[in-house]
Amino acid sequence: MQLVGRSDFYAAMLDLVGREVRHDLLALARYSRVAPPDFIAPIDFDEAAKQRYFEGLYLFDPFYRLWQDRGAPGVVTLKTVAPPDLWSSPYATQFLRDVRISDEVCIFLPPVGVASVTLIVDRARGHFTPAERRRVNLL
Repeated sequence: MQLVGRSDFYAAMLDLVGREVRHDLLALARYSRVAPPDFIAPIDFDEAAKQRYFEGLYLFDPFYRLWQDRGAPGVVTLKTVAPPDLWSSPYATQFLRDVRISDEVCIFLPPVGVASVTLIVDRARGHFTPAERRRVNLL
């Protein structure tokens, strides 16, 4: 609680989640209802993959679409929100594959205006289990 309102709050939250769930990458992003997503924390993605994402693949990002449609805080995984055709889409074949993501837990924090600072926990192989999703939700 002592970190609420401090500049290191989000980094501490991301670290907390990362200590509780096996992961390959932690990210901090901002999803907005009026602008493209924004990576807040440095992310070690291939620059070409980032460029393709921001040139339009973000429009197919299931988390971006969920925020556009729902705009509410919550914990979801890529596996649970992905449309059935996601894995054959350019988003998967030109972005997820290149940055080695097979599943993600996305924690939409309460919005500030129309945007949510979002904690993202990525896994290169396998999927997050229901027990892991519950653990993250409890955090």
